[in-house]
This record gives sequence, structure tokens and C-alpha cells, in this order.
Amino acid sequence: MNATALGWLLLAATATATASPGSSPEGKYIAKALPDGSIELRVTGSTDAPTDASPASLKLGPMLEAAAAKECPTGYDLTRDPTPSVRVESGKLIASLGGIARCKPPARR
Repeated sequence: MNATALGWLLLAATATATASPGSSPEGKYIAKALPDGSIELRVTGSTDAPTDASPASLKLGPMLEAAAAKECPTGYDLTRDPTPSVRVESGKLIASLGGIARCKPPARR
């Protein structure tokens, strides 16, 4: 894969456009508690690999925000990694994006 194609894949992986018709994006995340109380998150999504006739994209940003919301139901501050990791494997575009969520404390009553 040449540098230009990889650059477009990175852009597509962070875009908010939907995946191409006919492909069904899949996603999952992992969460790891850190000593300072924050949570390290990594979301991974996959969809059909792009072709000349069919581009591909994944909504990694919203996936990371959804993971943070699940881990921090009272709210969060989220810092994202600047660049996702992207690879094509067995006809699938697989991309991951990490970040750190700092959960907000529950509101006092």
C-alpha cells in the first residue's frame, strides 16, 4: 500500500461519514483503569476494505466517545490519540483509536 493510499485510509478512519453501502461496520473497545483514576480506552472497528469502486470509512471518534460514556456514566473529559492505527487484513479495513477518559464525579445532592 503506498503512502497516499494509507493517508486516505487514515483520513477515512477518523471521518464521521458512514461506511460504504453493503458493508456493516463492526466495533469493540477495551478499557484499562490507570493508577491516577483515569481510564485508557482503545476502540477497534472493521469494515470491508476499500476498493476503487467502494470507499470505506469508520466512525472511530464516535465509537471512542460511546466507550467513554459507558465507562463514565456521570460524564467525562476525553483526550484522543492524534492518529489511528490502520491495516487491511483478509479483505477488511481494521482501524483502532485510543484515548484517555477522566470520569467526572457524580453530582452532589
